Amino acid sequence: MNVGTYIGLPQKRTGRCMSSFAIAGRCGIASVLCLLAASVSLSHAAEHRFSLLLDTDNVAATGCTVSTADGPVSGIERIATAVVATTPTTATVARLEQQICAGGTLSAVTTYDAGGWSAGLGNGTGGAAAI
Repeated sequence: MNVGTYIGLPQKRTGRCMSSFAIAGRCGIASVLCLLAASVSLSHAAEHRFSLLLDTDNVAATGCTVSTADGPVSGIERIATAVVATTPTTATVARLEQQICAGGTLSAVTTYDAGGWSAGLGNGTGGAAAI
């Protein structure tokens, strides 16, 4: 996966695939993170960003609208991002970031965890990496 790209999953409200994640309150974040970790390419040293668009109240009319490659996604209250630093042989979570929607505007990116743990190469489902 190249830096700045996202994997699409069905959005709960519309059922269409999104280029970023729209997670409703009942979706399993752990499952999404497992899928994200499985897609990390370790062919060269780089930082990879895996973002979750969170619609925490499951109401499209509230929150912010976020642009994606598949079009705008409405109702996003928070964006959570895992930044993973990779080399040809390792993957480490560098930090966890977030943006919060207030008054229809997303905040600046803030770090809420300094990271530093291994992404668990080969420890995920079917031998995939796990964040």
